[in-house]
Amino acid sequence: MEAFRKTAVKEDPRFITESCFGQHLTAVQSMNAEFTGLAGHDRNFNYTVYPDDKSYSWLYEELMREINSPENPLLIRTLNNAQKIGCKRDCWIVNPRMTDAKLLKAFQFLGSLIAQRFEKGPDDNPLNIAYAPTFWKMLLDEEMSLEDFAWENNKLNSRLAQLDAGIREGRETWSYTDSVGVTKRIPGSEEGQLVTEENVSAFKEALLKAHVEEVKLQMDAVRKGFNHIMNSKGSQQVGFMTRMINWHDLMVMIEGKTHKNYDFGAIRRELDYQEGDEATRRAVARVFDYLETLNYETKKAFLSWACGVSR
Repeated sequence: MEAFRKTAVKEDPRFITESCFGQHLTAVQSMNAEFTGLAGHDRNFNYTVYPDDKSYSWLYEELMREINSPENPLLIRTLNNAQKIGCKRDCWIVNPRMTDAKLLKAFQFLGSLIAQRFEKGPDDNPLNIAYAPTFWKMLLDEEMSLEDFAWENNKLNSRLAQLDAGIREGRETWSYTDSVGVTKRIPGSEEGQLVTEENVSAFKEALLKAHVEEVKLQMDAVRKGFNHIMNSKGSQQVGFMTRMINWHDLMVMIEGKTHKNYDFGAIRRELDYQEGDEATRRAVARVFDYLETLNYETKKAFLSWACGVSR
């Protein structure tokens, strides 16, 4: 799938024709899906035949591997990941450049997979991918805020913190930095238009709308696939449940526990010391012994502070 990522801006159609994810989507759309003797391609498109008795299990593992792959053109890491700063660097968001009709069908299929995991429960093949909080909030159509996007976009976070000073100094314009790091003029504004104390409220509303609209097409497709499964005949009770939970509840139910098991011992084992530096070794050992005593939320806060990740 490496070629998909390199040509993602051009919406490479091979993601539909040559990936296991795309072939499964095509089979489902044609109502010709068979789970006996399934075959697919690995990362380098080497042909693999799945054993008949484990066909669906193998298929699901392959789907998860492709969805989690950095070469998957449907998803991109947050801007903070690219710039190596801020929080949520481990999270994925939808790729706003993927607008081809076939790829929008792929987004819809992704939403259907998420809904299936909701029905099955987190212990039955969880969707082990770290989606950003904005993804889950938009999936449930919850109200968004600038602070939601600022968690994943440090440029926005810094801008909001310095907005008042920027207005006083006359350097704030009606522009925004999108999820791939490109600075653009906010739709509906004039070239070089300044943010003033009189129009700052309207600017914030327009800024929020710009961030929401950037991924609206893709998230609408994901939500369509999600709602199709959740509200299908025989699943009405499950669909009703989504109105009783928030985005964080849904995230935990879909992701399972894989991302939540913090193994500080793995970090500890990778540390390198100068030969004979026992003083440092003992000091570091005390730090990690203390970290292991922390509860989950404190460990999560520490990882976010130290590494910019929470999984």
